[in-house]
Amino acid sequence: MNTWVKVVGKHVDAKLGQLSSEVQTMQKALQDTRDAAREEQDKETRRNNIFMYRVPESDAVLTGDRNMADKRFCEQLLFSLNIGDFNANLTGTGDLPICI
Repeated sequence: MNTWVKVVGKHVDAKLGQLSSEVQTMQKALQDTRDAAREEQDKETRRNNIFMYRVPESDAVLTGDRNMADKRFCEQLLFSLNIGDFNANLTGTGDLPICI
């Protein structure tokens, strides 16, 4: 009977090892899929980014005030280029969601 227990134990251990390996493979595939989705989302959020150089710095003390000054600068620049009217977008709710 002791031999029977050893044989069954070996088979159980082998099966558990195989299942453990399969679980690890599935976890890796899931993590790879999550990473790819996160990267795609990051690319999508940066798709319309614009970099501006030599933009005058605001003298405001508070971060929110500096951000508002940057948004106003972007609004004035785009308006002067006849891109459109962005008055409603200063709150971040229109076609110009972020301008920093």
